[in-house]
Parts: sequence; C-alpha cells; structure tokens
Amino acid sequence: MLVTWNISSMANFNNLLLLITKYQPETICLQETKCLKFPEIDGYFCFGSAFPRSQHHGVAIYTKVESRQIPLLEELRGHAIAIMQGETLIVNVYVKNSGQSLDARKIFDSLLWGEIARISTKSMIIAGDFNVCVDLDDHHLGKINEKQAGLESYCKDFIAEMISKYNLLDTYKICNYEEHGKKYKWTFKTRRYGNKEDVADVIEQGRNNGLWRLDYIFTTHEIFNSSATLLDIRGSDHVPVMAH
Repeated sequence: MLVTWNISSMANFNNLLLLITKYQPETICLQETKCLKFPEIDGYFCFGSAFPRSQHHGVAIYTKVESRQIPLLEELRGHAIAIMQGETLIVNVYVKNSGQSLDARKIFDSLLWGEIARISTKSMIIAGDFNVCVDLDDHHLGKINEKQAGLESYCKDFIAEMISKYNLLDTYKICNYEEHGKKYKWTFKTRRYGNKEDVADVIEQGRNNGLWRLDYIFTTHEIFNSSATLLDIRGSDHVPVMAH
C-alpha cells in the first residue's frame, strides 16, 4: 500500500502516526512537511528533502522497504524526492502553485519533468500534490479559468502531455470511479471553509463547492488494484489518497 498526503506541516505528526497505525502503509509520500529535520518512525526508512533556509514546503518518503535515494536538481529541493525500490522508481512531488507566478510554474515543470525523463524507468510511481486539476471534473466548477491557479489551460495541457508521454495511469480514477468514487474523489478544500470545518466533513455532507482534486497517484502500469481517499485522517486541508 502506498499513501500520498499533503500533511500541511509535521505539526500534524500525531495524525500521521494514526494513519500508520490504522492502515500500515508500506510507503508514504508527504508534502508540505514544513520542517528542517524529519522525525524517525519505527519500522520505516526516511528520505526527506527540506526547503533551504526556511520551514516552508518540504517533501518526505517513509517506507518499510529498503530503498536507494536518487539525487535530483538542487532547484527541486523541498518540492521533489525520488527513490528506487527494486526496479520501481517512486517520485514524490509538491508542484509549485501557479498562483504565485505562472512563469515560475513553467520553469519548475520543465525542471521536474526533465529530471523524471533523466531517471525514468519502465516501472514508475509519481505521486503527490500536483496543484492542478488534471480533468475538468476534478474541480467543483468543471471548467477552465485562466485567473484561477491550477485551472489555467497551460497547467491542464502540460500535465495531460506528461501523462500521455509516459503512459501514466490515474490510479484512483481507474480503480474507483463509479458514482461512489466520484463523491469521495475530492482531496482539497479552499480557504472559503476556514479552519473550523475539516475537508472530510465537507465531502461527507456533499457540499462540493470549493472542493478540488489535486492529489494523485500516477503509475506506468496497473501496479495497484484499489484506491481510496482516507477521510478519517484529519488535520490538513488535504485528504490522504491510498492505493493498494
């Protein structure tokens, strides 16, 4: 089992331990860890990439499987980390939000996918927070909006091109996209709900306004046969996504 989760800070560490206790994932990809030192977890190897000179961003992979870290460009520090598990490459990404600068996003995309091209293998898992709605129905409004970060035509067209280039499969969509799966596909809530309402509560109540699907597990072939959002794991504005 692999889980990806934008944890929104390692201050949410107790909920990470709850996730581990309940689901026992083999590998966990975390984004926005916002720490300079990554805590140890019994039974897991830890590979972390902290953002230099600050406590923002940050990505980490915790895994029970002995793995080898693949060095990436310094410019990707805090946003991407890669490991090899046997013959499978696992890349954990926290893609820059285009709302800060679309030009910066384009540069980041070029660097990230250039590195993926350099280290790519036949068997790949690319997981994380992509800060884009891959399909229009991954956003509650279901349409392109050039003024909304993650909904610009560039972001959608670029990720579609990468998915096509590497023949990537959207694990959640191919495993779990009947009507039940569509209701629970959402992984992120906007600030309109503030901190008083957990994203899981908003999803459970069917209030789709302000909900996005930004967190994905892509694979080069059908490595997993089931996938789900873990609504019982709280504390972040993102919901963990599991593939098994």
